Amino acid sequence: MQEDNHHKHYAFWIKLASTASVVTASLLVIVKTWGWLQTHSVSVLASLIDSSADLIVSLLSFLAIRYALKPADDDHPFGHGKAEALAALAQALMITGSAVYLLLSALQQMYQPRPLETLELGIWAMGFSLFMTLLLLSIQRVVIAKTGSLAIQADSLHYATDLLSNGAVLLTIVLLMYGWTSIDPWVALFVAAYVLFSAWKIAMASFDQLMDKQLSVEIEADMLAAAQAVEGVVRAHHLRSRQSGATFVVQLYIDLEPNTPLHESHRLGDAVRDAIRVLYPNTDVLVHEEPAAIQTSLS
Repeated sequence: MQEDNHHKHYAFWIKLASTASVVTASLLVIVKTWGWLQTHSVSVLASLIDSSADLIVSLLSFLAIRYALKPADDDHPFGHGKAEALAALAQALMITGSAVYLLLSALQQMYQPRPLETLELGIWAMGFSLFMTLLLLSIQRVVIAKTGSLAIQADSLHYATDLLSNGAVLLTIVLLMYGWTSIDPWVALFVAAYVLFSAWKIAMASFDQLMDKQLSVEIEADMLAAAQAVEGVVRAHHLRSRQSGATFVVQLYIDLEPNTPLHESHRLGDAVRDAIRVLYPNTDVLVHEEPAAIQTSLS
């Protein structure tokens, strides 16, 4: 019952955050499209492309999170969590394409400059974008505090860097109004480089999860310490771990006294599982009980 309540609590908050992300990204694309059509600034175009990529990312995350939250079934006994990683990998490819287009646009503006117009409207567009990004980050901070969701943490980090990017574009428009026309394509190049870097990070994180990279040393140490602290456990060792979406999948061995009854062995295994879930509630734990006197060569 407690695990079910935790899952419902987790699902509610990350669905709220993913919905807010889609709504915000959609508004930013509309406003920045208007701002770019009014100003013809390649910096505003850079920000528009970045927000368009954000919208695709947010939509894929919106769908992937809901699929990943589906419970395990006969065909997927370990759940559907890796849908998040697959969606993120697709996002990285889309973002890379956007960045390449942006690089070409910036180079074209350098060598064939297009006159800039109505920059005041661009300021209004970017100011609104900053406000909406701040609002979304506030919602995400609440969700992270309540769930600790890695997916939302990554999304929040992405929008935090977008906040800096939007601020840079706003500053660029102000400088353009004072005659600094040459700065426009350079800022676009800077944003394109940032987008490529973001795509690389997303791709690597997705690849790690799809290839079952183990959890951090700190998390594994916490889990072993929790298992070792259970009264009756002689030693906890050979912990293996991976991540599937928001779920940690863990297996470990515990050594027990040689004459421990079978029913007591299972009770201690359940106690170890519960102790780990106290620290990391969304964890699938498999515990192997072994007599302490038997020396094994586990790998």
